[in-house]
Amino acid sequence: MVSIRGILRNMLACRDNQLEVEEMEGKPRRHLLEEDILMEIFSWLPVKTLFQLKSVCRNWNAIIKSPILASMHLTNYTNKSSSARDAFKTLIVYEDQQGLGNKKVIQVSPSNGDVKKVRYMEVQMQVISGPCNGIFLLGNPQDSYDPALTLWNPATGQFREVAEPPPICPSREGKFSLHSYGFGMDKGDVKIVLIRHFSPSPHRYPGRTLIPAGYSSPECPSQVMVYSLETDTWRVLEDFKHQVEIVRFVECYRYWNGFIFWLCASPIAALGFDLRNEAFVVIEDPVHVSIDGYLSAPVKQLAMYKGSLALFINQWSSGYDVWLLDEDWCWVRWSTIGPFVPDDMFVVGYWGVDQDRLVLLVPDLVYGNDLLLFDPVSKATEVVLSRCLFPSGVFVYEETLASL
Repeated sequence: MVSIRGILRNMLACRDNQLEVEEMEGKPRRHLLEEDILMEIFSWLPVKTLFQLKSVCRNWNAIIKSPILASMHLTNYTNKSSSARDAFKTLIVYEDQQGLGNKKVIQVSPSNGDVKKVRYMEVQMQVISGPCNGIFLLGNPQDSYDPALTLWNPATGQFREVAEPPPICPSREGKFSLHSYGFGMDKGDVKIVLIRHFSPSPHRYPGRTLIPAGYSSPECPSQVMVYSLETDTWRVLEDFKHQVEIVRFVECYRYWNGFIFWLCASPIAALGFDLRNEAFVVIEDPVHVSIDGYLSAPVKQLAMYKGSLALFINQWSSGYDVWLLDEDWCWVRWSTIGPFVPDDMFVVGYWGVDQDRLVLLVPDLVYGNDLLLFDPVSKATEVVLSRCLFPSGVFVYEETLASL
């Protein structure tokens, strides 16, 4: 089968031959493949093919690197092309049994069809957030209060270290600090929101294990700042003084309709940040959430599901109630998924573009956790990964040319 790269090389050769003939005939020199035509052709091709075409000539390399093509490609290939489904890939992020510390081993699998391990990568991270336009945000601890943040485009292999945020004000130095962060797009600019939480000492849930969480209250307000990739700078906003408790359990799928969302402890479902207006919104739980069985599995999870912000509430023996946020910002009960056996399994993501199967984690503190695919219709399960430590989630993302 002839490759697209070979076809386009032939197009270039035909163009050059035609130009030579016209020059011999004394005709004015012109371009048969104008840049805008090339731009249109390239905007319908897969990212992998475009990377192969970068080496054809300098002009093509410049076009493929341009932000204009990145925007056109997102519109044409990713959203309109008959091959658009191929642009979606699945990442499984976890720490393996080798004791890699904060290095997560990432498996890239097809978004459709059977479970198949395509390639492995090791990327240094402790926390992963995203995706948004094919980009992820990676967080790593360091000696200072703030984590080292890095933007990553798995399709292009680009990494971009984020500038350090402003220092903590002297009055809060020495206090126990936790962080909540997320990112999204605003008018084509990647923006990161960092919330610093302060308290005199680590907070522990009575009678339960320590769970990372971020706390804010009028007595101990959190500091909020916003980073812009376009300017590579941070801006400090007004302190956040609402009484909320951000639970940092699942870090994926928290950007929706221009808002960044964080999962919160009941009775609050989520804390949202409007990137355009730089304002917070608090969304309450749709129903009373019981904490029975909290030791074995999370009570609730926040995710993107069926094109909307979704809240998965664990009802234990009866499975998960799935609530979707409608256009009026009201929770609407969509369905119940499960029950699962054993009932301490919990949802960590979904599989494929159609979101027809969920990924469940089966906790095992002795031998390591298992990840299963669950079909809500047939109730069938399939093992994705066995004996993995500290899985961070399963992410379906679209391959894009977004430049960092």
